[in-house]
Amino acid sequence: MVANYCARKCKSYIAILLSILVFFSPSSLAFAETSSKSPIPANAQVLENPNCIISYPDQLELSPDEKTIYVFTGIGGAGDTICVIDTQAMQIRGIVTLPGPNAGDYWSHPVFSPDGTTLYSLYKADDRNEAIAAIDTTTLAISRTYPLSGGGHFKLSQDGKTLVVLEGWPEDFTIPELRTITTDDGTSTQPILLRGHNPVIQSLSPSGRNLYIQEVDKQGTAWLKSIDTSTGAFNDVAELHDRSYFISAETSDHSTLFVPEKDNIVAIHTDSKKVTPLIQEQHSVTHLSASKDGNHLLINESIRDGSGNVIKSNTRIINTVTAATLANTDEYLTALSKKGDFAYGVSLPDDEQAYTIKTMILSTNSQPTVQSVTVPHHPQYPQQYQLGSYEISSDGKTIYQVFVSDHAVTHAGYADANEPGYLMAVRMPASATTPPEVVVADHSEDRRAAVFAIVTTIAIVIFGCASITVYRHLRRTNIRR
Repeated sequence: MVANYCARKCKSYIAILLSILVFFSPSSLAFAETSSKSPIPANAQVLENPNCIISYPDQLELSPDEKTIYVFTGIGGAGDTICVIDTQAMQIRGIVTLPGPNAGDYWSHPVFSPDGTTLYSLYKADDRNEAIAAIDTTTLAISRTYPLSGGGHFKLSQDGKTLVVLEGWPEDFTIPELRTITTDDGTSTQPILLRGHNPVIQSLSPSGRNLYIQEVDKQGTAWLKSIDTSTGAFNDVAELHDRSYFISAETSDHSTLFVPEKDNIVAIHTDSKKVTPLIQEQHSVTHLSASKDGNHLLINESIRDGSGNVIKSNTRIINTVTAATLANTDEYLTALSKKGDFAYGVSLPDDEQAYTIKTMILSTNSQPTVQSVTVPHHPQYPQQYQLGSYEISSDGKTIYQVFVSDHAVTHAGYADANEPGYLMAVRMPASATTPPEVVVADHSEDRRAAVFAIVTTIAIVIFGCASITVYRHLRRTNIRR
């Protein structure tokens, strides 16, 4: 009787111990789980229209309200349309063509007015001169044109009232002219002759006072310079890295310009011209991308061998306020979302079924993780197309990509109007653009539970051992009797 009683007690203690272990094990396993890095599929909408997305559609521009995307065709000499497309329905709203007898020429350098009602773009006016067209974004009609002397670059002032233009011919651009044009009536100031060699506009300060250009001097040194738009006075702002010429990024309000200086990535306050070093360059900078507020900056760098050949690429993302590095990866990411909460890059492997978009989510409650998103190829033979330009929505949920036929550019360097491209809108899955949810546990409760489990287990073991000892003692006593 005593033996059976003790055996039953031991079984009960073992069952209690197993129940405690099973009860506490799920919480331990939950903390050990990690998010999956396997590729996830994305949905894509495709728009093909040879009458609209014609010859070499190499530039995209998303409207400020993101309801419309503009596909610019004919970069390289053929095709003269801007294909205007509704982003939600992926349907054509209309087509803007070059004014006058200019079929076969091109549009370029699009800029929206602050309220989004007007799109300004350069176009080829004749064999020797370019002009700027103002396009009404509601009616898609050309409301005004601004002739230029030769070719040029331009920036629109923050209030949308003034065009600041550098003009001249590329073959004789050592003496360019600077002038401002009033957008309302087209009146302009007297041109100011400038010194310099082939300058390219990078930014215009919010006040409209300082125009920033990059240029190379006679010794071959690249410089960032500011020009007073009233007087034409030059000021050297920063000596640029010799391999990073023409590379820059700016905030949406144009108040801050980021450039690779000779030794550091620097931030320039465009109104005050104040230069702030952010982080030391480790390798040659090949690309910069800034968030809308400028608090995050993506830096692409190329690692070169002793002969100067690129052997590896690297992507860093920094907080420009603290200069802290938020992420550092070997993945080639090329753009930062407007909020600065994630980065992405497009990879086009030789795969007939799909290609890959890489995303990296930046979150304060998790480590940056690169996620692969697979997108089905279109059309049947994707190797005949190459990625042209792409734009991303502000919420990061849609990437618009334009693809160009490999045969679009002829041996003479001109686009073939018989080789149209196509537009693809990739609707990104939420897991690729949203930080993972983190359950914040009450660690004090976890500690109390752990202590309770340990104490209970020890008590069960001691009590069980004591019961067995008592049983053996009673059995020996009975045998002696």
